[in-house]
Amino acid sequence: MATLHYTSAFFIIFILHVAYVARVPEAYGRSLAEVAATNPCGRTCNECSQRNCLCYLESDPFIGVNYGQIADNLPAPESTAKLLQSTSIEKVRLYGSDPAIIKALGNTGIGIVIGASNGDIPAMASDPSFASNWINSNVIPFYPSSNIILITVGNEVMLSGDRNLMTQLLPAMQNLQNALNKASLGGKIKVSTVHSMAVLKQSEPPSSGIFDPSFTDLLKGLLEFNNATGSPFPINPYPYFAYQSDPRPETLAFCLFQPNSGRLDSGTNIKYTNMFDAQVDAVRSALNSMGFQGVEIMISETGWPYKGDNSEVGPSMDNAKAYIGNLIAHLRSKVGTPLMPGKSVDTYLFALYDEDLKPGPASERSFGLFKPDLTMTYDAGLSKSSPTPSTPKTPVTPSPKSSKASWCLPKAGISDTQLQANLDYACAQGIDCSPIQPGGACFEPNTLASHASYAMNLLYQNSGRNPWNCDFSQTATLSSNNPRTNRASLVGQESPQFTKVVPMGAITPVKVAEANNHRNIITSPVVVPMGAITPVKVAEANNHRNIITSPVVAPVDDIKKTHLRELMSDTERCKSMMFEFDGMLLDYSQQCATLETMDKLFKLAEINSTENRPVLHVSLRAPRDAIINCDGKNVVPDVWRVLDKIQEFSERVRSGSWVGATGKALKDVISIGIGGSFLGPLFVHTTLQTEQNLRQVFMVNSWQPSDPEAIECARGRQLRFLANVDPVDVARNITGLNPETALVVVVSKTFTMAETMLNARTLRE
Repeated sequence: MATLHYTSAFFIIFILHVAYVARVPEAYGRSLAEVAATNPCGRTCNECSQRNCLCYLESDPFIGVNYGQIADNLPAPESTAKLLQSTSIEKVRLYGSDPAIIKALGNTGIGIVIGASNGDIPAMASDPSFASNWINSNVIPFYPSSNIILITVGNEVMLSGDRNLMTQLLPAMQNLQNALNKASLGGKIKVSTVHSMAVLKQSEPPSSGIFDPSFTDLLKGLLEFNNATGSPFPINPYPYFAYQSDPRPETLAFCLFQPNSGRLDSGTNIKYTNMFDAQVDAVRSALNSMGFQGVEIMISETGWPYKGDNSEVGPSMDNAKAYIGNLIAHLRSKVGTPLMPGKSVDTYLFALYDEDLKPGPASERSFGLFKPDLTMTYDAGLSKSSPTPSTPKTPVTPSPKSSKASWCLPKAGISDTQLQANLDYACAQGIDCSPIQPGGACFEPNTLASHASYAMNLLYQNSGRNPWNCDFSQTATLSSNNPRTNRASLVGQESPQFTKVVPMGAITPVKVAEANNHRNIITSPVVVPMGAITPVKVAEANNHRNIITSPVVAPVDDIKKTHLRELMSDTERCKSMMFEFDGMLLDYSQQCATLETMDKLFKLAEINSTENRPVLHVSLRAPRDAIINCDGKNVVPDVWRVLDKIQEFSERVRSGSWVGATGKALKDVISIGIGGSFLGPLFVHTTLQTEQNLRQVFMVNSWQPSDPEAIECARGRQLRFLANVDPVDVARNITGLNPETALVVVVSKTFTMAETMLNARTLRE
């Protein structure tokens, strides 16, 4: 629970002016409408988060699968189409252009990648009519009911050793693109070619990634084509092969996304915690070094075999489950890679089925996620019946495969070194570790074991609650008992949550103003005009808000073990916690609190047991001459000192005396914050909108027009709120803004929230 320190304000606003706003390209093949369509709530995850609900994505637009056909036991294409619709897989890559499969996938919405073979390249390069006939035979009969999104010309041609074939690749792609243009499909269906990681001469450390000079001239032409047409750069990274070449236990953990000491890139001082990110960033560095920062990477193949010959190092069911399961969790977290933060690269898993006719070692025939009878080879968390939250900070509902709650804990007797490695690894995966920072709700007990337990369990809960998500190099175990650490319970608990409540008392405008910190508000559009915000106007606006309670943790000892249903059965208590004033109903009876709790709140009892002091939210709205004593000191003057600084800075920005790096006045603002740090500024800003907007939002007609000064100060300005790490939302927030006149404001109490700091780094860089 946030409270006010005697010598500082309740919140700190860190001002960051950026001279250049980072460009965040939209994910390949995804429009904003498509992003919204993936959400069963019927809205984007950003909008869903504003409404304080969980966003469960039935499908993952960045997860695809390879559908190889070198087999004699594959199920019918129609059965495969139904199987794919039962999963969160949204894209399929074919190595050819089998018409039966393309037709079976029609009207499913699944994105389809089809391929022209290496053998097609010479004719396609020399004869434009061959390319046109290829499109007429393999695309026109099926599109658009079959959602063909990409055509790959050849597969790993650069490693063929055939220089003639390599030089014919670009003309073949150009002729195919021209054929698409003639069919009015240019821009709707992209053209590219698939590469092996062997096109890189160097990949370690990732920042030093460069292409093999023997391919540079050919790659330059191909990348110019990718850049001009907006097509991706498909490549096949396999951490599995990296482990085979270096079969040490620490390499295996690095490849399987399991806890490890990490690998430091001396060029960037970035510590990598998994091989996948390192390989992808090496490709990113190689592309950047050639000047193709705008070309998007697509992972056309990656996987791990679940069995192999006795002589093979690495294949096993456990390793395959760990790699694929953790990779999917990593992609769903949208943490991205260090060089491409905040977004997930389109990734095609290898493979949908085993290909039993493939030559070579047994591992070549053992990559399949599903068996020919359509059952899972192992559960990688792809079924729609076990959804994963859209953001990693929210506890995941257990999947149907287990009816019991479970928690991931360190095994007894493991060393502090391993505990620290587990803690560092878990917090590096994008989970919210701020509660175990000093002052956080779960900081006490301040022990390494307690903090590691919290982080390991949170990662397990957010990654799908699969057994392989609780491996941590065999140093963790699953428990059906909910362990409690002093005041904090591990994430995933099923005991009642405790909520902050609106203060009790006679409802008057003054009382309503004092209570405002305890409420959320009906959300307004993300992009809204910016008004003149001063402490006086904030106070004047407080009376114009509807009241909606917001759940937070309130560790009050006397109700910790009380279930809400018990409190709701007390009719007198419920009546005493409902008040009506001037058309507004204040109902906090459905919060896990008692009248005694409220009495302690207003008597400034030390109910914030995390920091052992009173809750002083009301002081943030107190008049300048008010007296609110805590431990013999009036805290109101400290609050107003900070409010005065905020007002002074705001006025300097509006007047133009505070300018950006290039000397231009700041016109627009992007406010970065998560949770209350987002809703608080949005709450205040909404009250200062024009009369018309207020009437639209709250459906009332009795309010007076907004302050003319606020209207004038808002003219020509925009205030945008960035409240999540969705790259599409980031792109939408910076679109149309001039970096020279844009101000970025980061709102945070501790500056340890992973999403907040990721967004700050993204806009700064």
